[in-house]
Amino acid sequence: QIKLDSLRNAVECPVCQRHEFAWLEGRRGSHSAVLCGRNAVQLSFPERQSIRLEELAARLGDVGHVTCNPFLLRLALPEHTLTVFADGRAIVGGTEDIAEARALYARYVGN
Repeated sequence: QIKLDSLRNAVECPVCQRHEFAWLEGRRGSHSAVLCGRNAVQLSFPERQSIRLEELAARLGDVGHVTCNPFLLRLALPEHTLTVFADGRAIVGGTEDIAEARALYARYVGN
């Protein structure tokens, strides 16, 4: 049995003390949306640190065709394209499956 009594009175706990439910209210975590008519999924990660696109481009150079500018990186794969923005948002083309889009993002960009 797990006892949580000591956690209920944690002074710094936003849930226990201030009744803030950031995860339940959707302010934390990731957001995904199928882009209607575009065969693509948009992924956004509000809590993610910015991505160094030049470093990511160097890492992905052997994986597929990479184009990069200060605003975005595009990775072209045989069946998909990943467009990654510096703030971590991405559009995964070639699928309308959110799970597949997340898996591709995790594989090529990271968590």
